[in-house]
Amino acid sequence: MDHLSQVELPVVKPTAPPIDAPGPLNGIRVVELAHEFTAFAGRLLADGGADVILVEPPEGAAQRNHGPFAEDQPGPERSLSWWAENRSKRSVVADLATAEGRQLVADLIASADLVLESTE
Repeated sequence: MDHLSQVELPVVKPTAPPIDAPGPLNGIRVVELAHEFTAFAGRLLADGGADVILVEPPEGAAQRNHGPFAEDQPGPERSLSWWAENRSKRSVVADLATAEGRQLVADLIASADLVLESTE
C-alpha cells in the first residue's frame, strides 16, 4: 500500500449557490430597533437570509453619524460603518412619539420571529 500522501484523491470543486438562493435563515423575520450595538448581529442574520427590518427614528439612526465617512465627507448616507453593518436589511422610519409610529412598530414586532434591541 502506498503512503497516504501519495494516494491520488479526486478533485471536486464545489459549485457556489446561485446569488438569489435563499440562505439558511430564509423565512425568518427580524425586527431590529436601530442601535449601534445591534447592527452587526442584524447584519449577520440578514446575510444568512433572514428578512431584517431596521426601525429608525425620523432623524435617522445615530450610527449614521459615526465615521469614518466616504471621501472624508460626513453625512447620514456616507458613514462607512453604517454601510458595512446595515447591508442586506430593509429599513423603515417610525416616530415613537406618535401613536402611528408606535402602532407601526407594534405591528412589525407582532409579525417577527425575533426582535433585536439594545439598552446600551
